[in-house]
Formats: sequence, structure tokens, C-alpha cells
Amino acid sequence: MQMTRIGAAIPALTAFLACTDPSDVEMAKGPWLFLSHAVPPTSVMDALYHGPVALDSSGCFRLQDRDFPERHTVIWPFRARLVDRGGALVLLDEQGADLGRIGDSFRLGGGEVPQEIGLGFLAPELVEPARTRCPGRYWVVGEVVR
Repeated sequence: MQMTRIGAAIPALTAFLACTDPSDVEMAKGPWLFLSHAVPPTSVMDALYHGPVALDSSGCFRLQDRDFPERHTVIWPFRARLVDRGGALVLLDEQGADLGRIGDSFRLGGGEVPQEIGLGFLAPELVEPARTRCPGRYWVVGEVVR
């Protein structure tokens, strides 16, 4: 009889896990300002940045490359999130796949825009913090290329 109960529980558990939303993974909390698209984009720019992304002293995620002396602030893809894995900040996509660690090199499809255009990609509550803490140009990510 016990085998029957366990056997019946396995499909229910499998169905529960399959329906678990990857957005249930809690975002890392810290003194940074994590900026991402407020809504899914209908089109994206297709330039490519390849280089490190680092957290600066203002809490902004910035491109770290000599070709970008302004150190553009990154606007991550819609539903991307940041998690803490053993002290490392790791970027996850919408499905929960690992896209890379902050401080390491990324390949970011997208393009650069002036601040006022970049702010238009954000949720309203992030516009003023982004304007004051992360001024300058923005790199609007269309996709993180693996």
C-alpha cells in the first residue's frame, strides 16, 4: 500500500515542479540599482558589446571597456534577475538559466542610448533613482549572447 501512495505522489510533485515559476527565485538584495526592461521589447538594437560588466561605487552596473569611457549603465533584459551564489552576483534569464557573473566578461547584444531614452525602458519607480545614481549613457541589452 505504501508503494501506491509514493507512486501517486511522484506525478503530483513532478507537475508542481514543472509549473513552478522561475521568477520565484529571490533576487539578491544589496546597495545596487538593478535596471531591466519594464516590458518585453517589440524590437531590439543589434550592436554587440563584449567585455566586463562591473558594479561601481554608486551601485550601478556599468560596461568596463576603454571603448566606452563614459562607462555606460546596463539595462538588462525583461525579467532578468540577479542572485547571490556564494557571494558572487549571478545574472539569470527569464527561465532561470545562468547568464554570467558580475565582474566577468559578457556578450551583450543591444545598443547605446542617451540617458533620457534609456530611462524610457524602465518601470516608473526606477526612473528617478536611475537618473540620479547612474547618470550618463545606457547600454540597452536586447539579449545576452552565450
